[in-house]
Amino acid sequence: MKSISTFGSEDFKVKTIDGISIIKIYMLRVTAKDAKTLKQIFNSVIAAGHFRIIIDFTECQFVDSTVIGVILNILKEAGKTNCDIRAITSLGSINILFAQTKLNKIIKCYNTQEQALNSFA
Repeated sequence: MKSISTFGSEDFKVKTIDGISIIKIYMLRVTAKDAKTLKQIFNSVIAAGHFRIIIDFTECQFVDSTVIGVILNILKEAGKTNCDIRAITSLGSINILFAQTKLNKIIKCYNTQEQALNSFA
């Protein structure tokens, strides 16, 4: 049986399904002004004891370099806590950005939430 809980803000929602937290971004563009919030939400998920995390970019079309830096920082911190992070990048511009910046080489990317969830099995 799946247990589901949700928290977050209008732009970033966190849903937890069977111990896997999904941080979904509900913004077309995520920029430096949003980076701090993303980091805080990630820290809240870790503080709650969730170490399997998916960041869902399917509603997002653009992230700036500050946000990429935050994602890299999140990945660095994740390594210290044995946290396992995946991303849903779909087939749009975020997928291209991940390929151009080589983020797809250091974070496992999937096209759907189902694929990302199943990757933890």
